[in-house]
Amino acid sequence: MMPLMSGKELIVALKQNSATKDIPTIMLTSKTFEKDVVEGLALGAADYIKKPFSPQELLARVKIVLERKNT
Repeated sequence: MMPLMSGKELIVALKQNSATKDIPTIMLTSKTFEKDVVEGLALGAADYIKKPFSPQELLARVKIVLERKNT
């Protein structure tokens, strides 16, 4: 858990700021319930990775998000 605000609050803040609204975000979290995944994506996260994860999975997902951003 993040110390000052939740990841969901951070996504909302980033999406409301014109300087950061187009930056793709990936949520990396221990929250694994379907409702958490759906809510994170609905708030604007480009992807949602549940712990535990492998470094290879993280790199693959980052690559896909960046490729989507550049098309």
